[in-house]
Amino acid sequence: MKNRLVHIIFIVIIIIAVVAITYNLLTKPVIILKPVFYIVPSDSSALINATLTEAFTTFSSGYAIFTPDIWNIKDNSIGVTMMNVTPGSLEAKVDYTSVTAQVSQYIVVGYPEVIYGYKPWGQLQTSTNSFLPLPLNVSELPNFYSVLNYSVNATKGYFDYSYDIWITRHFGQNGAYKGDIEMMIWMYWRNLQPAGRYYTTIYIPAYVDGKIVNVSWQVWIANGTWTIITFRISNPIPKGVVGVDIPIFIKEANQLLVKFDSWSSPLNHYVLNDLEVGMEWGPLYSGEPIFANYTLYQWYIATVT
Repeated sequence: MKNRLVHIIFIVIIIIAVVAITYNLLTKPVIILKPVFYIVPSDSSALINATLTEAFTTFSSGYAIFTPDIWNIKDNSIGVTMMNVTPGSLEAKVDYTSVTAQVSQYIVVGYPEVIYGYKPWGQLQTSTNSFLPLPLNVSELPNFYSVLNYSVNATKGYFDYSYDIWITRHFGQNGAYKGDIEMMIWMYWRNLQPAGRYYTTIYIPAYVDGKIVNVSWQVWIANGTWTIITFRISNPIPKGVVGVDIPIFIKEANQLLVKFDSWSSPLNHYVLNDLEVGMEWGPLYSGEPIFANYTLYQWYIATVT
């Protein structure tokens, strides 16, 4: 009788283990992403300081352009935005004893960032890899993930850590205009609300610390001189390895714009100009002191194996 009971318990344990393993594989499958090329870390070093007179200073290395981009800072602000580029990582720091926005209706003051491809604002062009030679027609994009290994430390003010992606009607544009799209993907945020109106929440899978996770994204759309669509993650990730399928996000953006914004132009005919990664930041009130930083250890483009 005792042996039979032990046997039954053993079988039950085996069944529970099999069910648990199967559930884990079905809900959070492990995938392997194969890096095709790296944008960060850099193969050289530089210390970039943005001042009131040098708001858009840049540094090029490998496939990347680095810029502190304090595009909306008022000249009475006191402090500095710094980017320390090394072969090991990128460290960006915002350190102000007092900061004020130049145009107060825009909450964001700066976006210390890394650019890959062609940035329409300023017409900046990086070197590119043949796998993803941006700018490129959306219809010609390969399947790929953009993967970031990062950490963010932000305590005061408005912040997000995000992609800023420009999708335009034509190659070589200087700026964005009616009919063009700015698509943002926020992996982390604090206090900051995207431009425009909230429309819906959807689920798009993402690669998070080695597994595919069904992630909740809040969708916001704004129409102005150009259209802004923002995917803001519902549960911000302050640090980790996070990969997003850029072509899938573009496809979802197209469907959402058709549904909620009466969009009629298929984005397959548009141009994906660039991928930008950085931290939008701004003060809660005029003259607020701000200190925040992020570290980008790796940024690479990958395929699923």
